[in-house]
Amino acid sequence: MLYIDSAIDEASRKRRQDLDLQDPEDGNKPGKFRSSNPTLDTIRAGLASKVCDLLLALLSIFLKHAPKHNHQAREQVMGGNELISLNRSIIEEVTEIVNNNEPASDLWPQLRKVNLDYKKKRSDILEIQKLKAEPVIPRASTQLGQQDDDWKHRIPDEDVHILWPLSPQLRILLQIPASAHKITIRGKQASLLRSALNYLLMQGNVLYQYARRAVVCISPNTVVKINKSQDTTEMHLLDHIHKHSQGLPVPVSFGMITIAGWSYAFTSFIPGVPLDRIWGSLPFDRKCYVREQLNYYFAELRRLPILSKEGYLGGGLTPICKGGHRFTKQSPVPIANNAQFNNFLLDDSLMDPARLEYLRRCLPSNYQIVVTHGDLCPPNILVESEDVLTITGIIDWENGGAYPEYWEYINAFRNSFTGKDDWCLYLPESAIGKFFDEYARYRVIGGFARE
Repeated sequence: MLYIDSAIDEASRKRRQDLDLQDPEDGNKPGKFRSSNPTLDTIRAGLASKVCDLLLALLSIFLKHAPKHNHQAREQVMGGNELISLNRSIIEEVTEIVNNNEPASDLWPQLRKVNLDYKKKRSDILEIQKLKAEPVIPRASTQLGQQDDDWKHRIPDEDVHILWPLSPQLRILLQIPASAHKITIRGKQASLLRSALNYLLMQGNVLYQYARRAVVCISPNTVVKINKSQDTTEMHLLDHIHKHSQGLPVPVSFGMITIAGWSYAFTSFIPGVPLDRIWGSLPFDRKCYVREQLNYYFAELRRLPILSKEGYLGGGLTPICKGGHRFTKQSPVPIANNAQFNNFLLDDSLMDPARLEYLRRCLPSNYQIVVTHGDLCPPNILVESEDVLTITGIIDWENGGAYPEYWEYINAFRNSFTGKDDWCLYLPESAIGKFFDEYARYRVIGGFARE
């Protein structure tokens, strides 16, 4: 990697040297250089040629002689083919940049991007190879006893079903061969997977636990959410967000499996301090700073297209909507518009028919449908530290999806009453709006719900 860094830095340095030769009298005319050569175009072309030749030469040396260096030889053995392919693609990309620009153009911004992309891709390859070189050694027992004595979980000795595609890193952690593409894993391979997962959970750190739900960090960059559900909404929504936006601090989905009714949803780990731990001690201006960031992120979220190509509300491969206390109520069939969503909210009401029909007519049906988190509250917002309130992550997207534009506000406002804080005064209303009338109607609906 040092060869490529040096190549790009050297190319930039040489270009700056050539720019220093620019005639002072022509300072307002970019691209004119003082030279003993009378052909200006030749000089310009020569500059671009030097940049390209320098990069190609150094990169070629890297490919040809890398095995002679011990650390590079070790990387070659671990993942040589992928690294060679990456380096060759860099050569092609640099060549294309040079060929597609004017001879005297400033190539550094594009070369810098290539350099940063190269570092990230190479690091990802080496991380995967490191995991391959250090396989998990599972324990024989399948009884999970975490350091937290209040939380115990037993992985059932049943077949493993893949509900959401598993990332290469996760396949390595769970000891699933790259050649295995079956949706259901049985026999010896299932036993190895269960043992590997058991080991990871035993060595992991419980981040959250409530009833039969738990979130466990099983590696420096991986967490697993354990639940009695086969709902793929969170996986679907995370993939959708990353497909359409690069600026939202949300986890990356790594895949999801189920074993005898238990689901294990894997995502990337985002470091940070949950906002609820420090919210009460923050002064006014710092709370406003958090709100400003949330306004930016949720405005970006609402610009995304909804998940379903058919226009259905909710989330998941088979779109479902959620509502009611703790979002335990789920729509039995896909919902296509506001009117159907209103019916979903009212279909289990204990209200007498006359009042129910009156309330139904009071519910508007012309709201915009937008991508929604659905459970915006301080525990689901991570910041860098108590002193640095930069948001590092927005987590727990299992209740999100495509919903009427008021849905984000009324659930965030409702969450403010679960504690004794002033969260409701700092909601990102510039992005999500303010729908207090809708909140009041929803409270009436909830008061008569059959739960």
